[in-house]
Amino acid sequence: MTSLLQARFLCKDDRYKVSDVPFALPTTATSIELNAVINTLLDQQTSVESTSKSRPIDFDFLVDGEFLQTSLNDHVEAKDLSTETVLEIEYVVKSAPPQPKISVPHDDWVSSVACASDMILSGSFDGTARVLDKEGNCLAKLCGHDEAVKTVAWVTSDDSELCIVTGSQDQEIRLWKLDCESGEGSCQCVLKGHLQGVESLASSESTQMLCSGSWDGTIKIWQTKHSTTPTPTPPQPKFKKGLGGRKRKLQPEPLTKNCLVTLSGHKQAVSSVLWLNSDSICSAGWDHCIRLWDAESGVNTFTLTGTTVFRDVDYSPSSRLLASGGSDRHVRLWDPRSGDENIVKMTLTAHAGWVSSVAWSPRREHQLVSASYDTTIRHWDTRSPKKPLLLLREHSAKVFSIDWSISEVIASGGADSRVIVHRT
Repeated sequence: MTSLLQARFLCKDDRYKVSDVPFALPTTATSIELNAVINTLLDQQTSVESTSKSRPIDFDFLVDGEFLQTSLNDHVEAKDLSTETVLEIEYVVKSAPPQPKISVPHDDWVSSVACASDMILSGSFDGTARVLDKEGNCLAKLCGHDEAVKTVAWVTSDDSELCIVTGSQDQEIRLWKLDCESGEGSCQCVLKGHLQGVESLASSESTQMLCSGSWDGTIKIWQTKHSTTPTPTPPQPKFKKGLGGRKRKLQPEPLTKNCLVTLSGHKQAVSSVLWLNSDSICSAGWDHCIRLWDAESGVNTFTLTGTTVFRDVDYSPSSRLLASGGSDRHVRLWDPRSGDENIVKMTLTAHAGWVSSVAWSPRREHQLVSASYDTTIRHWDTRSPKKPLLLLREHSAKVFSIDWSISEVIASGGADSRVIVHRT
C-alpha cells in the first residue's frame, strides 16, 4: 500500500494560484504527477482564463528550496525533512529551453563574445573583432591588432555611437568608434602598458573607466573619457603598396595612452576581470586566487583561495554571488561577503573539461550558464544543484566564451570558429 504525506501548494504568480488547503499526496509522486494535480485544479478555477485542458501548463516544483527531480519520498529523505508536518511545495512555470537562433562563421577561433542592445561583439584569433546584428549580419570588422584578439567589451552602445574595446596577444588594448550609419569603425586610441598578452577587459560605463587583466600578472585601470577624440589627419597622407601592388592610404596613427593605476598581487596570469560596482574590481587568475580590489586605492581588499586555475568569474548583483570556472571542470559559487576565503557556497558538477567561461542571467536570480572545453554549454539553476537544467551541444569544438548580458540572448564562441546565438 502506497503511503501518503500531507502537502500544501504555493505559487507566487497570482495567475496560477490554487487553494493552499493541504492535500494528501502519495510519496511516490514525481513532478509529472504533481503537474497533473495542479493543472486539474486550475481547470476547475474558471477565473484562470489562460489555462485550458487542451494546453496544460508545465511547472517545476520546489521542495525546501530545491527542484524536485525524484519522487517526493526520495527528495524528503535526501533533504532529511520531516513527514510529520505539512510539506510546502512551491511551483513555478517551467522556462522554455533556449533555442539556437543563428550560427555565424568566422575565419579563425572565436575567443570572446559580448552582447549589448541588439548587437553581438566577437573577437577572433585572426586578429579582428566583429560587430554583428541580432540576425548575424556583420555591421563592422575591426582590423588593427597584430596578433589574436583575446577579449572584447562594450564601452558605450547608444543609438548614435558605439564605442568598443579590444585586447590582444600583441599586448595592446584598442578603443574603437563605430559609426552606426556608415558601418565604419576606426581606432581612436591605443592603450599600452602590459608586458604580455591582454586576456580580459571590463568597462564601467558609469565611471568611464576600463580595467584589463594580462598574462603579465597585473591588472591595469584606464580612463576611457575623452579617449575617442580623433587624431588630426596629417596634411600629407602616406601610402604603401597593398595587395596586387596597389597603393593603400594609411590611416592616421591613433593616440596612445598610459594606464592610471596598476594592481599587482597575482602570481601568475590574470584570466578574468570585472567591475563589482563603480568602486570595486574582481579578478581571477592562474594562481588559484580570486581577488577583490579597491579601484581608487589599488588595494587588494580580499582574496578567495581555490585549488585550481581560474579561467573566468562573473558576479550576480541579485544573488550577490560570484561564479567561477576553471581547470577542475567545476562551476563554483562564492559569497564575497562571507569573510571566509575558503568557503564555497555551492559546487555545480557536470562538465568533462575545463570550464572556460561563466555568465549569470541578467534577470533570473538563480540561473547561469557555463561553457567548457568539452564542447558543451550547461544551463544551471542554483535550486537544482545536482544537475544542469539543460545541455546545449551546438558547438563542435572547445567553447571559449559565453555571454548572457541581454536577458533573451545567450551568445557563445569557440574553436569551431563560430558565434552561436541562443534565444531564451
